[in-house]
Amino acid sequence: MNKYLAESNLIKQIVESGRDIDTQQFATISELMQDKQHVIKAHELAPDGVISYVYPLESNEAAIGLDMLENKERKKEANLAKETGEYTIAGPYELVQGGTGSLLFDPIYTNDTNGEKIVIAQS
Repeated sequence: MNKYLAESNLIKQIVESGRDIDTQQFATISELMQDKQHVIKAHELAPDGVISYVYPLESNEAAIGLDMLENKERKKEANLAKETGEYTIAGPYELVQGGTGSLLFDPIYTNDTNGEKIVIAQS
């Protein structure tokens, strides 16, 4: 559990620092965090609640485009994280890429050019 939260916190710090992160950088960072036992099956980053970055991409392609804030099975916990600013862990879920798993929803807040908050959730 501590490892899962530490990994989430690393991505959160990178995004909150204002650094742009592209797909390749996300994959590189996620690969370095991957444990040998593969307890954490996938890392996902979801700007505005929509999964846009997934590592590993192979076998997880189906997760791309999933709106966690609107998805029937995930929206309660994803919105709870968004509204409270605290992470939530929930599951088990039937994963869109197949299988069953638990998810960590960890909100990341950044400011856009208008000073408005944009929520980026990680699961």
